[in-house]
Amino acid sequence: MTLDESTYEGGANGDYHPIAWYHDFDGGRAFYTGAGHTDESFSEDLFLKHILGGIKYAIGENELLDYSKVTTQTPPDNDRFSKVVLSEGQFFEPTEMAVLPNNDVLIAQRRGEIVLFNEETQELKEVAKLDVYWKTLETPGVNAEEGVMGLQKDPDYANNHWIYVYYAPTGDKWINRLSRFKYADGNFDTGSEQVILEIDSQREICCHTGGSIAFSRDNLLYLSTGDNSTPFNEADQKYVNNGFAPLNDTPGHEQFDARRSSEIQMT
Repeated sequence: MTLDESTYEGGANGDYHPIAWYHDFDGGRAFYTGAGHTDESFSEDLFLKHILGGIKYAIGENELLDYSKVTTQTPPDNDRFSKVVLSEGQFFEPTEMAVLPNNDVLIAQRRGEIVLFNEETQELKEVAKLDVYWKTLETPGVNAEEGVMGLQKDPDYANNHWIYVYYAPTGDKWINRLSRFKYADGNFDTGSEQVILEIDSQREICCHTGGSIAFSRDNLLYLSTGDNSTPFNEADQKYVNNGFAPLNDTPGHEQFDARRSSEIQMT
């Protein structure tokens, strides 16, 4: 099913704009629809038939999955892992962690702390405190999600001791910054900072601020930034979000337009 972009304003997908589809995948079945953004949709007979058809296709008359067609990696069984509590009740808004070669763990906390869990002593201590923007300064009642948002070790950490951090520095410049720092033997050297990337951000609004850092097998660094948009309904607006991505691109409604900022940065 496709959309006719000549019937509305703002379309950017061209003549072929899919909005609903189904396909076989890895021996199973997948169905997607982008319709259903209003409560009234779920009282329309044709739309309900559309949803029911997708469900019936995905169920496949209870057909067994054909695992011989699977190409993605099968997750390990749950019993291959055991849960061990290393520390409890000593964290405040942790965001991401990196396990070092000696099994020490560096943990980022949103309000600026970089914390070390020492594998040998089983102790937790703060090794750095970054000066970050983590709370709205001018807008009451808004839960800012910035601060220290991501942390990861370099793939060659054992030799170069680089730790990557994605954070929101304080100051008048509204940006989020990806930097790397030297860390070794309990010493997190904030003076060694090398700024890699700075991304414009809209502060004083909510929500969905991303920031996770990951390296690929070929050592490319990936950074998720989130969409910095609210999923809640917008006051005094005809249309509702109801959990869907907000797409209001009129001036003054930036926090209700998820299209403006959601991306993955690669370096």
